Amino acid sequence: PNYIQDMKMDKHRNLYLGSNRGIFVFNTQSKTFRYLFDRKAPKKYLRYQVNSMLIDPNGDILAGTSNGLWLLTPTGNIIKEIILDEHHGNNVITALLRDSQNQIWAGSRKNGLYLIRNNEIKQFKANDSENSSLSYNEVLSLYEDASGILWIGTATGGLNKLILKESPFVNIYHQPKAVNTLSDNLVHAIYTEDGETVWLGTQNGILNEWNTRTNCFIHYKLPSHITAINKKTSEELWIGTGEGLKVFNKKTKKVIPFRLENRINRSFTSVLYQDRGDTLWCGSGGGVCLIAPDGTASQLYVDNVAVKRNIRSIIQTKDGDVWIGTRDNGIMHIHRTSKGFQSINKEK
Repeated sequence: PNYIQDMKMDKHRNLYLGSNRGIFVFNTQSKTFRYLFDRKAPKKYLRYQVNSMLIDPNGDILAGTSNGLWLLTPTGNIIKEIILDEHHGNNVITALLRDSQNQIWAGSRKNGLYLIRNNEIKQFKANDSENSSLSYNEVLSLYEDASGILWIGTATGGLNKLILKESPFVNIYHQPKAVNTLSDNLVHAIYTEDGETVWLGTQNGILNEWNTRTNCFIHYKLPSHITAINKKTSEELWIGTGEGLKVFNKKTKKVIPFRLENRINRSFTSVLYQDRGDTLWCGSGGGVCLIAPDGTASQLYVDNVAVKRNIRSIIQTKDGDVWIGTRDNGIMHIHRTSKGFQSINKEK
């Protein structure tokens, strides 16, 4: 697969790859790929784009696809299609989340948000006559923070906040005539440290500092749209933008460009990932840059060759290996040796 939408690893260390061509499984021990599908199912089921996945304790896979929500066995047999509503034949599932209460949330492209609990399904849709409804029916992302708050990112309806033990929704969206408001309804990045202050990066290049206790917003203008936010120090944030990597000082409120390798510095910064050694992995349209805790930056070389792919996702597994998802060149599985980073498999 060349276009990886989602990656999940099961308890047997099989890596499931949701792609534009269905689900592929990479066995990390034998270093082999297999295509996950039901041989008894009609061919049309084999090529759905898989946008998001969950793996339950039994090993079964819940797949959100371009044509609905499906439950599969680890061998690929279809257990059932989960009928969410009357749109099941034309319902694009964009995001999945299993929350701390073991409830499943499914976001869709046109039909809002679904809650699956005890074999019952509840749908949440935007309703202009209700201030406490979902703000927009196209859901892009789902995230539960440590305090049990569910955050729902939408396409043009801003951000929604739902306290799982309570109801209804709290909508956070841009209000053109208001001063104290979210700067833009297209939110690309969310970061919080203490649960009270939430940092939001938007399409119009505004970093929003939102105090959830007082419900006050402070805006900081950056030169380009914001794509990622991560912690640098207790007083600084890493900010990924369409024009490279920046550092925001929370005390002085100043934004300073961080100089990387020439090719990467000019590139769209798409991913900021901090590994267990506190090294920041900065993924961009021009490759990966590694920033050590002391601030030293270097371009990622694998097998003595600079990585110059269009990076979309980075994650480190428990064994210390790093997996990198790319836009058009598949995945990379690498580990650090005394001689640098080496690829574990050559699959592309």
